[in-house]
Amino acid sequence: MLAQTAGEKRYDFAEVAVIGITAFLLVVIMFRLMGTSVLQSDVLGYSLQSQHWWQANWHLPGYAILLWALRALTFNTIGDVLLMQTICLAAWSGSLWVFFQIAEHVNPAAARLGAMIYGLYPFVGITLIAWPLSDMVANFALIYAVLCLYERDWPRLTLAIAAMLLMQKALWPFSALIGLVAWRRGFPLWRVFGSGVPLVLFWLFVAVNGEGLLWIVSVDMSKHFSVHTSLPLLDGILGTLMRGDVRGITKGLILLGLLFGTGAMTWIYGRRGNLEMIAILIPVLGLLVVLNEWVIWAAFRYSKILVIPLIGLLPQSYPSVRRLARAPRVFWICVVILVASQLAFAMRIEIYFRNDISGENYEAAKQGNSN
Repeated sequence: MLAQTAGEKRYDFAEVAVIGITAFLLVVIMFRLMGTSVLQSDVLGYSLQSQHWWQANWHLPGYAILLWALRALTFNTIGDVLLMQTICLAAWSGSLWVFFQIAEHVNPAAARLGAMIYGLYPFVGITLIAWPLSDMVANFALIYAVLCLYERDWPRLTLAIAAMLLMQKALWPFSALIGLVAWRRGFPLWRVFGSGVPLVLFWLFVAVNGEGLLWIVSVDMSKHFSVHTSLPLLDGILGTLMRGDVRGITKGLILLGLLFGTGAMTWIYGRRGNLEMIAILIPVLGLLVVLNEWVIWAAFRYSKILVIPLIGLLPQSYPSVRRLARAPRVFWICVVILVASQLAFAMRIEIYFRNDISGENYEAAKQGNSN
């Protein structure tokens, strides 16, 4: 494999970054024009959690700690929405750069094409910067852990897995499998267990303060894994399809396609014995199978990591793939489609909260968003 030169890598990164930041600004403007309140739902939840991040919450504390720290560093002079968007944009930029580093190990010829798909991942790649959930920071921790695994950088991998465990429960399966594969590659066992120490300490601290030992998974067991159909597995996909409306069928077909695509790549890399790829494929499969209809979209949000095994299946011939990725018509058609999907999802967020929240509560939420 012929690696990218340093100049090519910097140029390609800058190009995708500028496109992504432009798309982010378009989504922000769109939210403004629609009068969308960003400080509501989970975004509001993270804002409130950051004021008491050491207390029990169904969200893990990683993102809230970052917001709390940045608020302190800026002397509480900047609104929480802007702070969260800044954190998410920085995490997105970092993830994009890390992707280029991983592409050097997987398929350098497809680095630019893969980075564009990863950075502008359909629907959620940019929108969830403007609607600043913890996904961007969580995905940065995940992709950085994958890079550390490829580079056998065990001290940094320990920190990356520790961050993953504190950031999102959806990353726990990734953490377990990445740690297991790393152990097979020489990752010291004490580091495998050591990466879980911060989470365990936080869990026990909250538990001994009256919340009980099961506080950390109580919401997940009662809401995220409870089935809505007669089948114990695939409830999220089947339940979504069974709605029968256009939204349900469209969303269900997207998830079903993701399930088959992930399954196919898992089979291919399993036959090749590529444990690094298996470590990021199986958790996505698991999320698609066990999550219920209420939270099944989380499986899609964390499936952007699958761009890594996807580019690994592209031809390793540098000139042919490079030529395709550099073709202006192909590249910009892809960019337009991906950016349009961000705007469509932003509109879907506005429609969801306008229709599913009473008018009085919706207007109160808008008034509460002064950022």
